[in-house]
Amino acid sequence: MSFGAGFKCNNCLWEVMRDLDDLNVWKGIIESYPPSSLANPFMEKYSWINDDYLGFVRLER
Repeated sequence: MSFGAGFKCNNCLWEVMRDLDDLNVWKGIIESYPPSSLANPFMEKYSWINDDYLGFVRLER
């Protein structure tokens, strides 16, 4: 089984074989979607990556 995206993408189809009467892994989480805030939680810690003073950094090829 393979998942991918792009030019050479493999596709996968899952078939539901039975009804799930029991609780599933999403039970406590799915009620909170969509999130009330779309703020990126990583921006506070990693926003320095986009700072202008890093403009001198160049990657060698």
